Amino acid sequence: MENKDETATGTGPAYFDSDPSTLRNLTAVAEGTLPPEGKPNLVFPHGFFSFNITLPPGHTNATVTITYPENIPVGAQYRKYGPNGSTNNPQPERWYQILIGDDDGDNVITIQLTDGGIGDDDGAANGVIVDQGAIGNPAAQVPALTPIGLIALVSLLTIIATSTIVRIRKKR
Repeated sequence: MENKDETATGTGPAYFDSDPSTLRNLTAVAEGTLPPEGKPNLVFPHGFFSFNITLPPGHTNATVTITYPENIPVGAQYRKYGPNGSTNNPQPERWYQILIGDDDGDNVITIQLTDGGIGDDDGAANGVIVDQGAIGNPAAQVPALTPIGLIALVSLLTIIATSTIVRIRKKR
């Protein structure tokens, strides 16, 4: 059964489907509600979503297909904040990555979550996966200047400043 909810950032609806399981309680989550400590240098254009997955008996994994309102760039990452461990091997809460199974630049991604393991925030192998995560794109970075580029920039600014000063003196 497919679920849909408006993104936390207002980019449009996102659709979620889980196989071989049932996805419930889909809710958009604002990025600002999560701790900034250790957060990766990514932009989360659609905000986060939380949901629960109920697995059928005998299953421990769920493949979640997410259709976003816009294309997702190749190289984007699905990130979560949570314990990333099981009740047998508890881990502290932190930011971590879930590998994406479909990363071809369209608006659909797939992720795999494991009951009581990777991607399950409750950490218990109890037939229910609790997830809160988001797709993130690398943040735009200002390119660094090479030494030659820096010299060219300083030279250009010197020429502009000199011509401005000469013009001002001529007008007096």
